[in-house]
Parts: sequence; C-alpha cells; structure tokens
Amino acid sequence: TKKEIAYGKGKEEVGLESGDDIGGGKGPESFNVDSAGNVYICDTVNHRIQVFSPTGAHLYEVPLKKGIEANDIAIDKFGNIYVHDGRLHQLDKKGDILSTLNIDAKLWTAGMTGMDIHIVNDTIYIKSVTEKDLRDVPVGKIVDGLLTAPAEELFKSQKGINGLSGRKYLVDLKRWVKGDVKILDKSGHIIKAIELPMKGIVGIEFLQEDKKGNFYIQTEHRDIAIDRLLLGVQKFDPDGNHLATVIVPENEYSVWGIKLLSLDEDGNIYQFAPGKEKA
Repeated sequence: TKKEIAYGKGKEEVGLESGDDIGGGKGPESFNVDSAGNVYICDTVNHRIQVFSPTGAHLYEVPLKKGIEANDIAIDKFGNIYVHDGRLHQLDKKGDILSTLNIDAKLWTAGMTGMDIHIVNDTIYIKSVTEKDLRDVPVGKIVDGLLTAPAEELFKSQKGINGLSGRKYLVDLKRWVKGDVKILDKSGHIIKAIELPMKGIVGIEFLQEDKKGNFYIQTEHRDIAIDRLLLGVQKFDPDGNHLATVIVPENEYSVWGIKLLSLDEDGNIYQFAPGKEKA
C-alpha cells in the first residue's frame, strides 16, 4: 500500500517549512503504527497528529494542547497515544491529556538523543545512545491503561534494546566495513553474535521483534554496483538465522526525522518518507 500526502494545513495534509539544505526543513518528525496497522504521523508544523488507515484513508486528527509537542510517538494496546517533548504525555484519541510525567533531566544529559520512544510489555522506553553505550531507558509504565512512573528497579537496566520476548539486542557499526548484532538473554549474557550480510554499511538500528520472535534490523549501506545508498531491513529468525533482505523505496531526506521505519507485531514494515514536494 502506498499513500501520497500533500503538504499544507488541510484535513489530509501535513505541514512543511522548507529548508535550504538536505534535512534542513521543518516537517513531520516521526510516526508509528498501532496494533491494527493504523499510521500516526507527528504533524509538527500544524501541531497535531494525523491518523491514516492501513489502506491510506484519512481517519481523524488529534489536536495537541498548547505547550505539548510531539517529537516522537507510540500507541499502546488500549489505543492511547504517547508523545514526548522532554516530558512524557499520555493522550486519548481526542488529544485530551490522561497523564503527564516529567523525565529526569539527567537522562538527557547522559547521552540521550531523543531517539525512538517505544512500548514493550507495558513499559515505555526511550533509546539512549552514547559513544560506548546503547540501552533502553524506562520512562513510564502502563498500569490498568494509565501512565504511571516506572518502578525504581527498572532503572537498573542493562545494555541493549528490549524485544517482546524479553531478550535484548545490541548493534555495533564499523562504518563502511561491517555491522554486528548481539542477542542477549534477560540477564544480559550474550546468546549469539551475528555479522550482517553486506558491506559498505553506514547505518544500523534494531527495529523490533514480531510476535513469532523473529527480529528485524534496519540498515543503510552503499551499493557499489549502482553507486547508491540503500535503506533496507534484515529479517532474522529467533535463532539468529538470516531470512530475508527487504529494500525500501528511496528517501529524499528532505526533513530531519527521528524515525525512518516502523514495524508492527506481525512483521509488517512501514515507511514514512517526507519528500520535497509531498510525503
């Protein structure tokens, strides 16, 4: 399925303020999908969230209250929406605030880059990245459908990004040379180390597991034969065996964004690509 979205302030549009350089424009910063495959786009310029069905039909918009920004977004199994802007907000489908948590400022100064907010087994995490460390930082817990502060013991988290199965994943990049993935058990011990099956890698990121335990790695690599940078997804089974490579359409990188791809629990891959003329 492909949906073209025009720029503007209209019902089915998203806002864009053009910039002079690649990635210099201001526009939709992120997106995500819910369990039904509906797509939620952070319409940063118009201060709202635009929601589309899996077939691309516009469903509704979620207006954001004054003072709330949507730098990134996640949706829980109850259909509640989570956005963060230095605080973590839980919203209903009308944009009404159900709960707000202040995020400790020390987390932001400890290397967090505003990356990927995601929900794993009712705990809300933000990926924290430093030169020597990659881990999930817990910033909220969903209890009976309501956002609450995470238990203190959760802050004793180990390195790695959490999967639905309870395993963790670490990715390591030697730019232009190779990319590695390490699978860790719940105690943080390495179960298996995998080298990705391509050269010329310039970007690597763990996306998520599906409900069968397969896991997906986002890659960006230079294909020398066609002299082009390719964005793709590498699919592995629970034992770490490589199953498939999926190359996704080219992205013009006209607008800086937190997220290039998203994955649902059935293993469907979603791309939101803001271009110069349309998204």
